[in-house]
Amino acid sequence: MAGASEDPVVVDSSFGPAPEFLRRYDESELLGEGGMGTVASCLDRQIGRHVALKRLRSQEGENARRFVREARIQGQLEHPSVPPVYELDVDPDGAPFFTMKRVRGVTLKEALRRLKWYPERYGESYSLRRLLGAFGRVCLAVDYAHRRGVLHRDLKPANIMLGDYGEVTVIDWGIARLVGDVESDTVLCTPGYASPEQIAGRELSPASDVYALGAILFEILTLERLHPADANAAEDATLAGQLDAPSARKPDADPELDAICLRALALEPADRFSSARELYEAVESHLDGQRDAERRRALADEHAQHAMTQIRSELTLDARKTALGEIGRALTLDPGNAVALEALAALTAAPLGGLPPEVEDSLARTRHEQTRWAANVAGASYLTLFLYLPLFFWAGILNGAALVVFYVLVVGAAAITLAVGRAQRPHVGAVLLAMLLSNAAFATTTVLFGPLVLMPGLVAVNTTAYALLLDKPWRTVTIVGGIAFVLVPALVEAFGIAGTPHYAFGPQGMTVASGAIALTRAPALVLLLVGSVATVITGAFATSRMRDALGQAELRLALSAWHLRELGPRIHPPH
Repeated sequence: MAGASEDPVVVDSSFGPAPEFLRRYDESELLGEGGMGTVASCLDRQIGRHVALKRLRSQEGENARRFVREARIQGQLEHPSVPPVYELDVDPDGAPFFTMKRVRGVTLKEALRRLKWYPERYGESYSLRRLLGAFGRVCLAVDYAHRRGVLHRDLKPANIMLGDYGEVTVIDWGIARLVGDVESDTVLCTPGYASPEQIAGRELSPASDVYALGAILFEILTLERLHPADANAAEDATLAGQLDAPSARKPDADPELDAICLRALALEPADRFSSARELYEAVESHLDGQRDAERRRALADEHAQHAMTQIRSELTLDARKTALGEIGRALTLDPGNAVALEALAALTAAPLGGLPPEVEDSLARTRHEQTRWAANVAGASYLTLFLYLPLFFWAGILNGAALVVFYVLVVGAAAITLAVGRAQRPHVGAVLLAMLLSNAAFATTTVLFGPLVLMPGLVAVNTTAYALLLDKPWRTVTIVGGIAFVLVPALVEAFGIAGTPHYAFGPQGMTVASGAIALTRAPALVLLLVGSVATVITGAFATSRMRDALGQAELRLALSAWHLRELGPRIHPPH
């Protein structure tokens, strides 16, 4: 064969008898029987070992010559996966025989049968990885034979032996031939494994054995024969190129192995792998990837188990950090790792004993940003109260001192809030002081329309804005303060402490008296209307920013929950 790196096999069919057969070989059991001869287990007394003795049953026709060729071809294939031939001779009855290594184990055919019908029992012994490894060694043995110029021509699961110690042996070289050797028995083959050109009686090449290897690989992947068991149907299907991908029979078959198998089974020899070694390398490359994937999965399991250990212990902040790191490493190695996904679900559901410093810092920055924004808005809003001065002058000022107090308090509140708006870390004391000054300013509007008209609305909106801004402990102070600024002027009015009351009640209704401006009809209505509308606008604007922030937080939470669900079916974040 062109390009062969080994010396070619040379076959000489002449031979002569050797003496002392009966004294040397002691037959113990029949191992197999075929159309041309028998194989028995014998004790070789001269060496003291058991050997397999193959004896020709009938010397009619080409049988004797074919038998001798088998022995000499097999004997010259010195490969670990080819049984070595020890002796070629004739027995006392004149029947040719040869002895070879006694191969122990089960055939690949039997292994696949066991795996198909008893997967729980034999699943580990005959795992796909182990069978593919054995298949690779068969490919190398066949490639060695090809390089010596020999075609096996009868590769099938029944002719592959799997030993108990990892040995893989290709047996039955009975119809093996040299490349280019054309003889009358060329069409001898096993339908279902033989290549199309072998069935058709055309010239054979190493690609013919590659086809048989592809049929064996198909059977390993699916636990089913490639072609029908009936010989005629198998031959017809082979010649027609009718074949399924392994995944058509077994949907979970690996796509890469699918492609390897289909290429080996191509109808045209030129479309198959160029050699059995190339087929081996394709399978080995897949196994290398599988081994790497298995190692990654094993490492992912280790990280995931470490995470679960942390979660099941006292879940301190440091333990939570460690668990998250282990989960991240596990999912990086194996995105679908069930234990890691379960750990992530458990971790998200576990209550926090305290916030991580990074989270506290982030929340603080967000609160400071919100406080600065609200302070700037409040400061600008307080300064807009000076726009009411023209209305006061239009109505007619009766008590300028009261208005001066009002605007002094307004200026103080505006100055503090604007200063808070520029501070890097706003202080809660400054915010509370601004709240007190602004509510005090609004409380002084009692001199305009009394404690029950306009003033309670102004204090309510102002208090609500600060309550939205401050943390829970200070929120109570804010609410209590707002109530006080509404309640105290009302009590003063009720008990007449301030002198002339602002309200008079009678059959005609309630009369309002102002102590600061003249309540002529037009200015009073405009002032009340503008004040009411401004209160609505200010309240809505102050709360809208908080509602936007809440909406964004809800959106982020919903997206986080969706991402967690998409990580895998085991992730169910708490609602």
